[in-house]
Amino acid sequence: MLKRNLLPIFFILTFTLTWAMWVPATLYKLNGSASILGPDNPIGQIGRWAPGIAAIILTAIIAGKQGVGALFRPLKIWRVNIGWYLFALFFQPGLFFASKLIDSVMGNPYNVVSPLTSVQIDAPFIFIIIGVIVSAIPGAFMEELGWRRFALPMLQIKNNALMASIILGLIWGIWHIPSMIFFGGTNALSILWAVVNFIPVTILFTWLFNNAQGSLLLVTLFHASQQYSNNFLGTIPGGTAEIITWLIAIIVLMITGPNNLSKTSERIKSE
Repeated sequence: MLKRNLLPIFFILTFTLTWAMWVPATLYKLNGSASILGPDNPIGQIGRWAPGIAAIILTAIIAGKQGVGALFRPLKIWRVNIGWYLFALFFQPGLFFASKLIDSVMGNPYNVVSPLTSVQIDAPFIFIIIGVIVSAIPGAFMEELGWRRFALPMLQIKNNALMASIILGLIWGIWHIPSMIFFGGTNALSILWAVVNFIPVTILFTWLFNNAQGSLLLVTLFHASQQYSNNFLGTIPGGTAEIITWLIAIIVLMITGPNNLSKTSERIKSE
């Protein structure tokens, strides 16, 4: 029963663990109150770990200690073409500067302020920077342990890489909805657009994952780089960055094809 429904149970458990924290915190905030369970709080940030926690729990039940060891094994896959490292580390900051340049050329200049400038903590700024750098890694790793290492290979058993990416992207986006509302997203259409925009990003994650031999390290770096860029540089207003991401995802699909999102390797499937 558990093995036959492992993927749906994973998604249900992931949502339950995260939303049990973020939904009450969001409701509290909408009512003008604060909560330590919010995604802006170190305790509430544990809600981001839910995909990895769910993957570990289910793997331990199904395959025991050896299975959990195998779940973490792709973290050791690091001998891949340096181009994948460059993509993982610099795609997001490159997207930031390219979007800003295009908007400026199109006659829409603006200043983007780093979110760190608004942090109100009675501590030296260097400690805040170090805290952001250190805290991003566990969350990025635990998300990728669940989304890419656990869920994506199972989705790619019965679906091609594109369909697996669309399914996972929509689920990943919906999972973020409480966080979106918490940080001020109250317009339903804006939230829907934000959810849909997880699809091209997920396509790029799948492209990286399948071409980097299923490396958990590479997708973790890619995820962490996105957080660093958003925290240190900020996010581009409007839709330029999203449009560029869609275009890049479409180009990747045209070059590699939807089956594997890779010309040189099969899509990574569950062991």
